[in-house]
Amino acid sequence: MNLALPPAVKKPAFMAGAVVFCSSLLVQAVLLADYCLHSPFYSGLICDSKVYYKWASAIIAGDWFGGEVFHQAPLYPYFIALLWLAAGKGYFVIYAAQALLLACSCLLAFLVGKRYFNTGTGLAAGLLCAFYGTVNFYALKILPDIAGVFLHLCLAWLLLRAGRERQWAAAGFVWGLLVIARPHALLLAPMLLAWAAFLRAEGPVAFPKVMTGLRRFAIFILPAAALVGLVALRNFAIEPDLVIISCNGGENFYMGNNPKAEGIYCRMEGISPDIEHQKEDVKAAAESAAGRKLNRARVSTYWRDRGFEFIRGNFPAYLRLEMLKLKRIFSGIEYTNMYFTWFEKPLFTRTLSIPAAGFYLVLPMAAIGAILLAGRWRQLALLHIMILLGIVNMLVFYVDERYRLSMIPFMIILGAGGMFRLYEILRSPATPRVRKLAALAVAAGALAATYHMARTEPARLEVEPQLYYNLGEVYFEKGEYRRALETFYHSSRLAANNWESAVGVSKTLFAMGRPDVAAGLYRQAFPCLDRELQESFLRDRDLDGLRAYIASQDKQN
Repeated sequence: MNLALPPAVKKPAFMAGAVVFCSSLLVQAVLLADYCLHSPFYSGLICDSKVYYKWASAIIAGDWFGGEVFHQAPLYPYFIALLWLAAGKGYFVIYAAQALLLACSCLLAFLVGKRYFNTGTGLAAGLLCAFYGTVNFYALKILPDIAGVFLHLCLAWLLLRAGRERQWAAAGFVWGLLVIARPHALLLAPMLLAWAAFLRAEGPVAFPKVMTGLRRFAIFILPAAALVGLVALRNFAIEPDLVIISCNGGENFYMGNNPKAEGIYCRMEGISPDIEHQKEDVKAAAESAAGRKLNRARVSTYWRDRGFEFIRGNFPAYLRLEMLKLKRIFSGIEYTNMYFTWFEKPLFTRTLSIPAAGFYLVLPMAAIGAILLAGRWRQLALLHIMILLGIVNMLVFYVDERYRLSMIPFMIILGAGGMFRLYEILRSPATPRVRKLAALAVAAGALAATYHMARTEPARLEVEPQLYYNLGEVYFEKGEYRRALETFYHSSRLAANNWESAVGVSKTLFAMGRPDVAAGLYRQAFPCLDRELQESFLRDRDLDGLRAYIASQDKQN
């Protein structure tokens, strides 16, 4: 049977897809120009961004194999290295590539929405993705999140279209890439197995259909297993133990599941808050507790077991923690530990106001869609699976705005479909009045139940001092010492006894040629820091000159 659409139908669909793609590119072009001209974070990297940039730089310098088991998922830095080989090394190459990936993601959201519903619904879904604020914000960061969003949507699109064996194999290849980029995607295995065997085929479940689904899933999993197996073999060649992708899973699990956990990222006792030193610290702490040397796989197992000890020994507290995570997953608060839209938008990148769609809009829409389209749950199962993956990931580990990004396009598609269904019900003269009122009541109830939750503002006072401290570090590394000094001072004023910022002030004063004042402040501030921060500052090479000056003073005295 020929399922090809006639030209009259294809043309509007093509135009709608072009509108979505070009709209996303235009938004990103405006944002990127503003970001490049005005934001110090364009080239001033912090936390994981700095790690990925250094990692990609090492790869392009010739260290393609690496000498350690991967601590973080490796696809993104290798992707950056390949970009640099093709287009030259630089920040703009990364940001431009991510703008293109985001535009392709919006186009994929359009295609998935169109396949599930119609062209209009796909257009609405694609444009909402193109104007969703946080997604656009993270396209301006050297982080793997936009690549992850693209791979999630690409996987969904290929699975929806998969019919022939090679199409299932192509989808499996994309899943393998997704796992190497975002290892939590391994959680999709049982969900997609159930989908392929029992939910994908239309009509009642029958043994022949189940067997066909299982055979197709086997074809799907082969290329993914090959890709993931190559990474596991590479890790095994360095340390003979099983590390499938990266070895930070155990510590991340413990971060989200420990007696002090609050459902979001929390610092671990005895572990540096600086990501560049965390892998050494978690290893040292695990070896100290075990009383022997441990390889990276055993270190990850140690922290995983610590998390399970907490769960077994404090199960009621664990259940309360999971409920808190669930509440925060569906909250409008921007939970993260690195970059915040509300911090950067008024200071540097004011054009971030253009992509104004946010969780306050998507959550009520998705709730309406889930209710009004409940009768089509089997047909829409893949959408629900992709949303469920994001929820399960955060329940297993901890809640972070970056981890929520991958499920946002699927919530948007579900919400756009729900709004179209609501329009259909209200518009149709054949729909009984009672049913129309019921549909309106469902929409009003979903809106009332979710809008306030999604509009909750962040507790800024808790994180602002750290954000200004990070900004001060960026200015310091750029050699803009006056700005660094002002920013460190501002950070210190935002919180009482902010000795971390005082150390920042001291090293900036030293760099500006005021060693005596810097030494006095450092002597006062350093003993007041907690042990983890002290260890972190002792590793800070920017403080070596100041410490040497203090040592020479002490020697003279």
